[in-house]
Amino acid sequence: MEGHLLLFDLGSFKIERFREIDDSGGFFISRLKTNSNPLLLRSLREGPGNRIDLRHRRLQEAEPHRRRQVLDAEGLFAPRNITDKKVREIEEDPAFRPLRFVGVKNEKTGEYHLHVTHLPADKVSPEEIADLYRARWAVEIFFKELKKGA
Repeated sequence: MEGHLLLFDLGSFKIERFREIDDSGGFFISRLKTNSNPLLLRSLREGPGNRIDLRHRRLQEAEPHRRRQVLDAEGLFAPRNITDKKVREIEEDPAFRPLRFVGVKNEKTGEYHLHVTHLPADKVSPEEIADLYRARWAVEIFFKELKKGA
């Protein structure tokens, strides 16, 4: 998988699989399940504007307060009852690799889509992540059409 980008639909959402891909040098993008509530560690967006402090907030806590159309943050999937001390230990571990949680509003539909990835923020923008994921949908439609003709 090294150097490859895998795009997952919600039916293939598996946190363990994401780690395996990362460990093998690959990359992934997946839609985030609606019941997912990762712990956010820090915002990756810079610039002017009203910012909400994302540090150690759950995604579902931060989302209603979001003023922007784009969310870009590092975080992790963690149990609800995780302590601040344990989070600090995780963050200080040199082997820790946070995940990236990206939310982008689709201008055409008005829907807000959340994704999880580990593509670097300095290389791939949130909008590019949304575009890459949309490309996955075009492939799905293509295969659906092929099946109809068979």
